[in-house]
Amino acid sequence: MFIYNILMSLFSFMKIDRFINTDRMKLSFIIFRMLYFYLLIDMVNGVFLRMDFISISIFYKTIILSLVFVELRNQKYLYFPFIFLAIFFISHYMIVNDIWESISGLNWLFKFYFIYWLYLFFKNQIEKGHFNEVVKVIQFCTFFVIVNTGLGILGFGYAQYGEDIGVQGFIYAGNELAITIVCCFGFILMDCLVKNQYRNFLFFAILFLLIALFSALKAAMFGAFLILLFFPVLKLFDKILSLKIHWKNALLSFFTIVMLPIAIFSGGYFVLFHLGLWNRISYFYYTRGLDVMSVILSNRNVWAKEAIEGSIENYSFFEWLFGTSKEWLVHLNTPGKGSIEIDLLDILLIYGFVGVFLTYGHFIRILFVNIKYRRLNPYSKYTGFLILLILLISLTAGHVFYSGVGGPIISAVLAVTFYSIQNENNI
Repeated sequence: MFIYNILMSLFSFMKIDRFINTDRMKLSFIIFRMLYFYLLIDMVNGVFLRMDFISISIFYKTIILSLVFVELRNQKYLYFPFIFLAIFFISHYMIVNDIWESISGLNWLFKFYFIYWLYLFFKNQIEKGHFNEVVKVIQFCTFFVIVNTGLGILGFGYAQYGEDIGVQGFIYAGNELAITIVCCFGFILMDCLVKNQYRNFLFFAILFLLIALFSALKAAMFGAFLILLFFPVLKLFDKILSLKIHWKNALLSFFTIVMLPIAIFSGGYFVLFHLGLWNRISYFYYTRGLDVMSVILSNRNVWAKEAIEGSIENYSFFEWLFGTSKEWLVHLNTPGKGSIEIDLLDILLIYGFVGVFLTYGHFIRILFVNIKYRRLNPYSKYTGFLILLILLISLTAGHVFYSGVGGPIISAVLAVTFYSIQNENNI
């Protein structure tokens, strides 16, 4: 069904008469079709970036964003981010007295607002009854994640660490690939459970685990473990409350609880010793003298300590409010390091407590909306869990809230909060 939906979407996309039809000429139709292939563009872009070519992904997403602005031009919430971008520009200019640095320091905040603007688009389309189109975007993205990993396993693309540890395929940023894998498969798996497609769930669960393991990305493996553990339990719990326990629900939960530890142990052994991750861990632990926590967090805790200590000594009250753009990087002892790679701390030091409030506040607000309308939305328990997982990953890794690769998927997950059983014909 997954491949069938993708093929049918491609077929309908290529039919000329669909474009002649007035209804299909709607701007939203074009935006959705461009979003189908954005991850493929990111794969090509990964090759270009490694060859020091210009980023084609930026141009592609700029076109998408421009069309989204035209589509949502009458929505007042569309323009709020520009107020905050202006505030941060003025604040940073007052601190660093450099126009270019003040502008370039807005880069990550703009990427976050890219997620916000796509969230508004997806939310608008779901409320119009176009939920299936959002699902198709995720299906295409998941398909390209599978292709990217498959090509990597076959020897194409690039390794995650060094020359031979983990599979990165053609996607440029590892952390962004991790959050993309987690959100894509998290979305697909919750869709399977809501539609009671248990065979599909098991198939994609196994595929999810394999891709997470082959990637050797800690965030992807951690996300896979939690999703595969809690999603079946949430489904069973829901059936218990409704007194509609089906043998398939019980079997799925039993299978997960019994088989998941075995799969995790086997997969962990495979990643550590067959993919060579143990050699990397041993190198950092014995050769470079890092402690266990530093190895687990890839030295992020050390960078975090350096940055926080330096900032406490030097930041004024105004700078704690609005950050200092990228001036805080002088506190890191690692030459050429561009961030701590922990979203919460990166955002705090660049954009201050106001930036943390804007970014994390957006996710937390949607989480509360998700809880409030949980009885009207069959996806609510799963989207709530995914939002919490995204927040948790952002506390231990970077490139989540400002992920160009995973951003559209995160936007879709957030927007599903506004799905209603009134649109049940779209499931």
